[in-house]
Amino acid sequence: MSFDSYASWLDQLKTIGLSDIIFRVESEIKEDALYIEINDTQRIRSDNDYMIIGYTYQVRLYVTKSNSPFIEKVSEMLTEGLAEGKWDEKNQMYVYSGMISIAGKYET
Repeated sequence: MSFDSYASWLDQLKTIGLSDIIFRVESEIKEDALYIEINDTQRIRSDNDYMIIGYTYQVRLYVTKSNSPFIEKVSEMLTEGLAEGKWDEKNQMYVYSGMISIAGKYET
């Protein structure tokens, strides 16, 4: 899937039934929740100036079952899908991570 803004991506994520979508790192992890962080900016450079044209977001999905339907649903909404899940002993959940790049929308 392709998204033209963070808001449109977030709206689509809200339709799949996750327990929560959180834009930050939490000390307490929730089951079937997606955690989002800004990973990097996409920039255009010219001499000593630059303009930010988009962002890359790092996401982590926490689920209790390795066959959770959320894995496929979230994976379809990322640039290259989700990486293989790893068991998090502390939280007793599987953690799947991935990235999405979303360009900014500019009108002239």
